[in-house]
Amino acid sequence: MILLNSNWVAGFIDGDGSFALDTVGTFYRPSLSISQDDPQLLYKIKKFFGCGSVTQKNARSWHYRCRSAEQFKKYIIPKLGKAPFQTVKQYQYEIICNEAMPLFMDKSIPERKCHSLLQVCLEKIKNSRNIVYVNSNTPINEDWVVGFFEAEGHFSLRLSEARYVFISYKITQKNKLLLEKIQNFFGFGNVHSEGEGRSLKYSVEGIENVCRYGLPFFIKNPLKGKKNLQRVKFVKALRILSKENYRNDENLAKLSKLADDIIKIRER
Repeated sequence: MILLNSNWVAGFIDGDGSFALDTVGTFYRPSLSISQDDPQLLYKIKKFFGCGSVTQKNARSWHYRCRSAEQFKKYIIPKLGKAPFQTVKQYQYEIICNEAMPLFMDKSIPERKCHSLLQVCLEKIKNSRNIVYVNSNTPINEDWVVGFFEAEGHFSLRLSEARYVFISYKITQKNKLLLEKIQNFFGFGNVHSEGEGRSLKYSVEGIENVCRYGLPFFIKNPLKGKKNLQRVKFVKALRILSKENYRNDENLAKLSKLADDIIKIRER
């Protein structure tokens, strides 16, 4: 069994999660939400925290949610500990922990004053969502990168009609500073836009580069959800491509099959 840890979970939340203060009438509550197309991975996150629920939003999307001050106090905050987030979620999480949670726990504060102060916290979190922020105080670590790649990463393998092999791994984000931090972690790769108004990508492309920088990382670091099946196929392809005779008919047939498998897994 592949176990989760707080750094992986922080990376995954930085990619696919969100912190908020929800309101139901005059009632406030802290919220952690994670959206994904892999429900089994969300159930693993639920098991990691020991709280929350997983629900289906539509045919290809599920949500993990925890929306309770008591559960934040008992489960979410102790489990995350001091695992640093790298995006604006660090700021949002600190508002919940340092400003909102004391208000939830202190029953001596008059209700009107408590609601007023919680509304200030809510507005801070809401106004922070479009801020491009990267946590400059803490370097990223391997587990965080694995979690973030699980959320935002992409494996690509294809063969042209002329039987040339194109292989890459990519991470999509709007936050250029974060992608540059990931680029520094790998020590290679490009950060670029694929068109005006579109998201940015960090990518490592080409057989030599992917074998040098990606193969050791993805051999060492299994992913936790269904994307791990893509990783296994991707690593098999890289092992073939690392051979001098990879362009013979047998190996190209294997690579073509692996490319089809990666697409099929992604579309499940």
